[in-house]
This record gives sequence, structure tokens and C-alpha cells, in this order.
Amino acid sequence: PKEGGCDHTIRYDQPIPVDESELPLKLPVMEDFKPGDDPAGCLARAKDWRYFQKEGKWYARETNTMPQWAGSCWYYFRFLNPKNTDEAFSK
Repeated sequence: PKEGGCDHTIRYDQPIPVDESELPLKLPVMEDFKPGDDPAGCLARAKDWRYFQKEGKWYARETNTMPQWAGSCWYYFRFLNPKNTDEAFSK
């Protein structure tokens, strides 16, 4: 984000814990949670929530709400049911 025309570097490789006093972390109020063109997801559009300062440094909240394993589990179900032509896998 920019503040006063200055760029700030966001370090995604240095996660920080949420202070216990800030729990539970409240999600932003949004009118539209529909997926968009950005693969980062709808929470990435909530800029005021996503980017924040702590002790004078800028941070970005993680916006990926789908773990990698959950997104790929359908491959496992399809493997067990490869001849189903009506749906991805049966119930």
C-alpha cells in the first residue's frame, strides 16, 4: 500500500502471529464475496483489512482460505471412480 506517496515493502516470507488480544480475528465486511478474476480470492480485495501496520512495519494478512490439499482432494475421489460419466465422482 501507499501512504503519503511512499511505497512500502511487504515481506510475505516473514509471517507473524496474531496477538492473542486480537483474537478472534474478524473478517472484513464485504458486499461481494463472489470470486473474481484475481486468483488470490475475494479477501485480497479488502485492502484496508489485508494490509496493516504493526510496530511501524507493514504486513499483509494471508487471504488464501483453501488449503492446497483440500483443493486437490477431488483427484483422489476421481481416481476411485474413473468411469463415472455423469459427475466428477459419486457420493
